[in-house]
Parts: sequence; C-alpha cells; structure tokens
Amino acid sequence: MLAWYTDHSFSIRIMRSVANGFRIPAKHTSLFRKGEFNQEAVMYGILRGCSDIIRYNFKNKLDYLHIDLGYIERSQHTRGTFDGYYRFSLNDTQAHYKDVNLPSDRSNKLNITIKDWQDNDSGFYLIIPPTLAIETFYGVKAKDWVESTIYKLNGAPYKVRTKDDTSPLSEELKNTKCIITFNSNVALDATLAGIPTIVTSHHSVIRDWNGLTMANVQDCFEKSVNLDRKKLVNFISYHQFTLTEVEKGIAPAIIKKMREENVY
Repeated sequence: MLAWYTDHSFSIRIMRSVANGFRIPAKHTSLFRKGEFNQEAVMYGILRGCSDIIRYNFKNKLDYLHIDLGYIERSQHTRGTFDGYYRFSLNDTQAHYKDVNLPSDRSNKLNITIKDWQDNDSGFYLIIPPTLAIETFYGVKAKDWVESTIYKLNGAPYKVRTKDDTSPLSEELKNTKCIITFNSNVALDATLAGIPTIVTSHHSVIRDWNGLTMANVQDCFEKSVNLDRKKLVNFISYHQFTLTEVEKGIAPAIIKKMREENVY
C-alpha cells in the first residue's frame, strides 16, 4: 500500500500519520503515473491528484482507502487542531453499511445524543445540494440535481440549504420534515437528531443503512422510526479514527481485521 499526499498542509499532516501508523511509504500525487503503481492506495480527500489515483485503482480493481473528516466528532483542522476523528472508507468516499453487530466500546467513547424521531408532518423538505468538489468528482450538476429533487416533491414545501449557509442547522431541523441530500454528512447529523433522511446517491453510509429513496418522500417517517440507530453508530465508530489511533497502529490493526472479516 502507498500513502499519497498533496501540497496541501492538511494532506501532508494527515498522511504523515498514516504512513507512520500503517508502516507504508508515502509519495506525492504529482509522481503518480498510470501503470507504474499497481498497488493499494490510501489518500486524504479527492482533490489535487487524489481523484486520478482513485479512478485508476477503481478501474483496475485495486483497493484503496479514502480518508475524510469523521462522521462524528469530526476533526477541526481548519481551526488548527487535528485531534478529532477521520473516516476511513474502502473503495468509496464513505463506508458501505453492513448489518453486523459490532461492539459498542468505541461508540461509547463518543459524545453522541440520539434524539427521538420527530414527526414534522407539516414541515418542509430541507434540500442539501452537493458541493463543487462532489459535483466534479461524481459528475453531477448541483443545479440539475436540485431541480430534479424539487420536481419529485410534487409541490411540497421545501428549502435549499447550501454549504455557505451560516444559520444553525439545529434551528432549521425543528421545522424539517425530511432531509434530502446527495451524500452530505448532514444526513448523519439529521438522522441522530431524529429527522428522516433521504440520500440520493449510493456513496453514503446512511443510504445503505436506511435504504430510503425519493420514492419514500411521503412515508420517510414511517420507514425510519423502527431503524436501529445504535447499531448504525457502532458501525460508524469502527470506521473512523483519530490520528493518534492511526499513529499507534490501532486504526491499521482494526481496519486489517475488519477487512479480513469482510466488514469494511
């Protein structure tokens, strides 16, 4: 396995920990040449050459581990700290949920509040468009996606919330009937807050977990209330790690074991 880093300071810091913890060599993405590196890869993000490596490995059936901000208690490195969690996904940008009974030891260490489901039947649908980076990577146009989503609501009230919106999400959720997103982490935030969520792409741990689609716009609450969110949280906790856990070899050991057991 090779650890790939970019010029960005976040990538350099994170991938240094990955290379040390996994005990693998690291290379700059500018050195990537198709056909020269036919082996597993690990990288942070999808920009600055990382997407080229992801696509190459996918096309050639070579595994890769993708790293991004964690699902819960995400790292706040934009504020200068790298103490939070980072998610690790095998062959995608998010983990693919599997209905397995993982221990609660890791999730018990997280500051998680699972709120009761809210039946905001008279509320609006909160639409979360994909970001520019996601647009480019997955070849989806946010404008077209939003228009298609609104059309499928058949006149139901809605609101579009972009990443630049500074209003507190928690306040907006009070009047939200259902979240609709392409694959935003907001899907998990809403799920834990008791708001039904529809994810339209397959690149989301929530989509695999709840199985909801736009066909469930009318019955999203009924389809959600009996789902096991504790099981979801246990699963997620085994797919995110701190850099300290990476450097100490804890994360590599867990990932290796779970891959062998086909849980990753």
